[in-house]
Amino acid sequence: MTTPSFLDIFHLELRYPIFERICTHLPIASIVALTRTCRGLSGLYRALIPLQSNVDRLLSRFVRNPQLFRSQMGRNNAIVSGSVALQFFERVVWKDSDLDIFIRHGENAEAFEKYLTEEEGYKFMNHIYRRHTYASNSEKFPLDGGSELLTWNKAYAIFPLPTFVHHKGYLLKPLDNYLSTLLEKYSRRGWRFQEAMWPEEESSNQPIQDTRRIGDELTWIIPFDPSNLNWSKTPDFVVEYFNFGVKPKSWGEASESSNYEISATFFEAEVLRHRYLYCNTSWMEFLGKRVDKLTVLELYKLSPALRPPHFQGPLHATEEGERFALYRQTGNFSKPASWTYWDDEIPQWYEAWRQSEAQSKKNI
Repeated sequence: MTTPSFLDIFHLELRYPIFERICTHLPIASIVALTRTCRGLSGLYRALIPLQSNVDRLLSRFVRNPQLFRSQMGRNNAIVSGSVALQFFERVVWKDSDLDIFIRHGENAEAFEKYLTEEEGYKFMNHIYRRHTYASNSEKFPLDGGSELLTWNKAYAIFPLPTFVHHKGYLLKPLDNYLSTLLEKYSRRGWRFQEAMWPEEESSNQPIQDTRRIGDELTWIIPFDPSNLNWSKTPDFVVEYFNFGVKPKSWGEASESSNYEISATFFEAEVLRHRYLYCNTSWMEFLGKRVDKLTVLELYKLSPALRPPHFQGPLHATEEGERFALYRQTGNFSKPASWTYWDDEIPQWYEAWRQSEAQSKKNI
């Protein structure tokens, strides 16, 4: 009988009881480093995901049926963010934390409220749901360490390198008394903070950039087990192609201090089922020109009498600038069965735009 070596502890097939215990105390940077030491440990990260990144176990602190909760998230396009999402990636539990749920006002919010009150026993109290000793409120995170999202089927960490490898956070607003409380709390939990990156830290692999999207190559994504769930009708790419920007913002002309600011604006069109976010005007113009042409085709499928009045001016405009404004002419009207939506093309269009931007920079 061969005596087990230290390396055998991490053997994925043997699964010694001490294996998970040791890995629980390893930061994610150490786990990734181990996967790069030899072929036998190359699958360590993938093996640990189902063992230590169990979102249902984390959510069970707040809801009786986590799988039903995630099904309702998918059905109503709800997102969990804040400290619970941070705990998921950090693989820790803070007993004094709340569950922060973000959902668009309207029918989805009403349906989710009904589910929380009828199925989970929460009571609505001035924008706060309380059940027993638990509370859910929307604590705003003015630190980049609060930029993690949980959807019904995936977790997204937008700034994984500084947040989970370096355990460093940057400010998303000027200092004030509320921010000082968060700085103290998260410093006790192991993070260090500075206003913004030092010049030597601004490398190409830093996730703090002026143009990014959720789900890009700089995002840490962990998929959840979708078994026994009612799948969302909203595709993942609706979230993953949200385009946003992170730029420094000075505190004033006389101040050398600054913080980062995340910016994004909604983009919507009649030939898109969903709303998207953009920060880069070049991407907006690229997308706008395409949906503009597609909207024209859809409108010409309708007889002139059935075309919405607010489209008539831009539709028959002779100037390019006026025609380009066509996709902005949104309004509620009944679309026929022949109306075509183009959301599934968004990922391909985005990559085409990125390639065109890269080519333009080469030509300068």
